[in-house]
Amino acid sequence: ELRLRIGLVDSLADPFVPELVDQLHSSIHSLSITNGIARIVRTGLIERTLDLIITNDPMDDVDGIVRHPVLTEGYMLVVPRTGATLPLTDLKAMGRRLPLIRWNPQSRNGFDIERQLRRMGVDIERRFEFDSPSAILSMVSSGLGWAIMNPLTVFEMQPLLRKVRVAPFPAPVFLRHLNLFARAGEIDGTAERIAVMARQILRTHYLPELIKFAAWLKSGIVVH
Repeated sequence: ELRLRIGLVDSLADPFVPELVDQLHSSIHSLSITNGIARIVRTGLIERTLDLIITNDPMDDVDGIVRHPVLTEGYMLVVPRTGATLPLTDLKAMGRRLPLIRWNPQSRNGFDIERQLRRMGVDIERRFEFDSPSAILSMVSSGLGWAIMNPLTVFEMQPLLRKVRVAPFPAPVFLRHLNLFARAGEIDGTAERIAVMARQILRTHYLPELIKFAAWLKSGIVVH
C-alpha cells in the first residue's frame, strides 16, 4: 500500500489540490498534502516528513534528490485598478508615486525579487513587507501600493484579482521556476507520474484562465 506525503508551495491550492487528489486517490492508500511557504516544504523533504515537494526553491545545495521541471513563469507588476496612473516601465518612478508592497525577504519570492532589484540598481524605500501573498494583493487592491508577483500566485485569489491590474515586468525579465523534487531512488516512478499530472493540471486548469485575464501571459508561462 502506497502512502504518500506531498508538500506544495502556497500558490498551488485550488483547483490544483482537488484535481491532483482526484487523479491519485485510486492508486494511493493514504495521501497527505501540505501547503506552505518554500522554506517549510523544503525542510519537510530534507527531514523526511515529506516524500516529494513542488516548490520554487532551486534546492541547489541539497544532494541526493531528483528534479522534475513543472512550470516556468515570469514575474509581473500588480497595480491598483483605480487611482493614479503609474509609469509601468520605470520602477524607480513607480516607487516615488506609491509604495512597493514587498514580500518578506526571507521568503523565496522575496529573495528573488530583492536580488533582481539590486541587479537593476533600483533602490525603493522599504515601507511594507508581508509573508502572505493575499496580504500583498489586498494592499494593492486597496490602492495602498503596487507589487511584484507571479501569475500563479495571483490566480489563486480570484476575488482580489478583479480589483487590480497586471502588467509585464520591465526588462530585464526574470523568472520563477517550479520543480518537483523527491529523494533519489525512493519513489522515482511515482514522482515522475505526479510531475506529469502536475503539468497537465496547470496546462488545463490554469493556463486558459490566466491567458483570458491577460493575453500577454501566453508568452510568459511555460509548462514543461
